[in-house]
Amino acid sequence: MIKGFLYHELEVDVSADDLWEIYGTIRLAKVVVEMIPHVILKVEVEEGDGGVGTIIRTSYPPGSSGPKYSKQKFVKVDNEKHVKEIKVIEGGLIELGFSSYLIHFEIIEKEKSISIIKSSILYELKDDHIDVISLASIVPSVHVANTVVKHIKESKI
Repeated sequence: MIKGFLYHELEVDVSADDLWEIYGTIRLAKVVVEMIPHVILKVEVEEGDGGVGTIIRTSYPPGSSGPKYSKQKFVKVDNEKHVKEIKVIEGGLIELGFSSYLIHFEIIEKEKSISIIKSSILYELKDDHIDVISLASIVPSVHVANTVVKHIKESKI
């Protein structure tokens, strides 16, 4: 079993509360679909209301390399600490040989209107699937962070 960890921090001039209004809810998926439809075609809530236990199905655009969909489950939503964890439970990288893939977001207030978005990926990969290890990437989480910040700033204009 191969285990890996990827990490990224982004300091932004947006309040932690404004960021958490999106990251801490189902709005995160809606904002991403609205702003980067070439990356994520559609997100459907299969179960839940955005809290722990919520299951979403993410569909990727036609012509995308890799799986056509993935299902994720919200396994942690901590509104006090501004932490959200999402586990891929079907499709996506699980389909390609990863045995576990967990996405972790944390929003930290640095100053009144300056925050840090911490994104990390914790994964496990079956030994016989080493050829797909390069598919584990923090880049989508970085795109999400930049997209959320852009959305917040544009909505305040």
